[in-house]
Amino acid sequence: SSGREAEGTELAAITVALRCPFSLAPIQQPVRSTSCTHIQCFDRSSLNSIIRPSFNRHPKTMACPICNRTVQVASIKTDEYFAEIVAGVADPD
Repeated sequence: SSGREAEGTELAAITVALRCPFSLAPIQQPVRSTSCTHIQCFDRSSLNSIIRPSFNRHPKTMACPICNRTVQVASIKTDEYFAEIVAGVADPD
């Protein structure tokens, strides 16, 4: 086997942390900005603790805590693929 699928797409392994890089707790609600290119997520509860101490009002932008890119707060969404991984680890069939 050449490591390629029939369509010619090469398979690759990606390693991601299942613990939030900020709280070090297991990620339960994986989020990241839709404008970020990294796969790594962080837990929504950490997002709240990152934003709240820094601002007296709701900010429109923030630095991504993983890549430091300026992102719209509204672009922070649940990563459904990462959520499936987390759910599969938490509840193996």
